[in-house]
Amino acid sequence: VGTATPVVSYQSDEVTGDPRAVTLGIAPVKQVVFLQFATSYVEALRLFGLRAVDALIRQRIVDVVTAAYPAINFEVRTEEPTDFALFSRVELLGKDPNGMGLFGYDNSPGKDNNNERLYDSLGGVNAQTQQDNYPGYGGVFVESLMGFSLHPLGDIDSIPGADPTFDEVMDPFRVDRGGVAISGADLSGGVAVPADGGGCPAADRGGRIGCAVFVMGSLIGGTLAHEIGHSLGLANPNADGFHNGGDKPNRLMDAGGDRPFLERAQLLGFGPGVFCDEEYAYLRSILPSPLPPDPSPRPDCF
Repeated sequence: VGTATPVVSYQSDEVTGDPRAVTLGIAPVKQVVFLQFATSYVEALRLFGLRAVDALIRQRIVDVVTAAYPAINFEVRTEEPTDFALFSRVELLGKDPNGMGLFGYDNSPGKDNNNERLYDSLGGVNAQTQQDNYPGYGGVFVESLMGFSLHPLGDIDSIPGADPTFDEVMDPFRVDRGGVAISGADLSGGVAVPADGGGCPAADRGGRIGCAVFVMGSLIGGTLAHEIGHSLGLANPNADGFHNGGDKPNRLMDAGGDRPFLERAQLLGFGPGVFCDEEYAYLRSILPSPLPPDPSPRPDCF
């Protein structure tokens, strides 16, 4: 806190302005993440009959990612930042360009211990990762979520973790299964998206729409939170490896096959996935927040 007085000089002339009180703040490092929704992401929602509730799904995605990073100096945005010079970017696409049916992939180079890069881009193609024989294309791939279905569409195969609850939630809107895609008429009275997945799957159309928004937003948001975690240097902070060892319930940075559908979807008492204890302490250390630490119980990392 101080006073600033402007002085303008040119050759022998000098003009002094009026002093003004000023305040300058030096804040801790903040990680801003820009979510970039591609056209192919929107088109992928049509496969599930959910194109009309895109805006509601986006809001659910933001809510899920934000909830995964409580009391951490972290912010997710859907508009490209103009007030931060350095921010990370994550693309949300339809089909996995790697042709591997991945839900998401962090294609930033190497493990960024202590998050020394604030500008990672999870999207497009990274030639450096391709040279290391890793998948080159990064982002989150919505079409691959169809693999949770026991009767997926097109060239998508069911994954080992396919779950009938996924079909119970999504089939009422899938045209290929005799469902009716959500339309503007369905939204005229508003949509009640459940806060915690209670009551899902639902019996009536309005409830089913809310549940579909909740589930799709949870699946995408959880995948985003996981991939962003990779870009921040997780799992195994300041050590080797990108996933937690073994399999424990509700650990966000467990390997993909160890994170079942119900946990990802936050249904029937499962989930949400969270950062385990050491990961959360690491995030608090690299992105310190003035808020007290989140008191929610967390699984151990080992």
